[in-house]
Amino acid sequence: MNKMQYFFAQFGKNRERNRSLEMLLSRDELPWTGWEDKGTKSWRTGTGDVTSKSLKRAHEMGSFSAARSFGHADSSGWLVIEVRPYATSDEADTEVPNLQARLLPIPKSQNSVTEERVIEDQVIAGVNRTYMFEQMVEGELGSGMMMYVVGSVDQILFTVIRSGRSGTWEWGDMTTIATLESRKIRKVQEEP
Repeated sequence: MNKMQYFFAQFGKNRERNRSLEMLLSRDELPWTGWEDKGTKSWRTGTGDVTSKSLKRAHEMGSFSAARSFGHADSSGWLVIEVRPYATSDEADTEVPNLQARLLPIPKSQNSVTEERVIEDQVIAGVNRTYMFEQMVEGELGSGMMMYVVGSVDQILFTVIRSGRSGTWEWGDMTTIATLESRKIRKVQEEP
């Protein structure tokens, strides 16, 4: 999404925007200390993506996607949590494995992916569908790792992305964050 698309993606119902923002974990809800809030963004779901019929429907119904990023105080990495409401739970479930193709590397990072693998031995309770993968990267700052959890809770697709030095997190840590995020989504959905 370019800057102009992001500008226009801000128009919509504040109620929908606020609901998505409420679904994101806050720094105080993370299980470990040392995380600093680095920013929160929201935008109309589907803005800039003209290829997905599911995202077009989500856009037409006025839903907002939201993301919150955290940096660790010891500079060991980043954590990003994102939610994307879809029109139906079937559409969110269908998009789970397709999201990897839409996740683009950050242009400033100057990293290149050296290895990639799908993680199949982890389970997240209460999540309709899950897809997890990791990327080993090399860049100016040395080697690192990107870990991704993509899941769906009813009609909400969520992602948890962790970047940092290799070996600083295990997949159990990622599933802990994803479980907390899925519970937060359900809690907000149960509110009137």
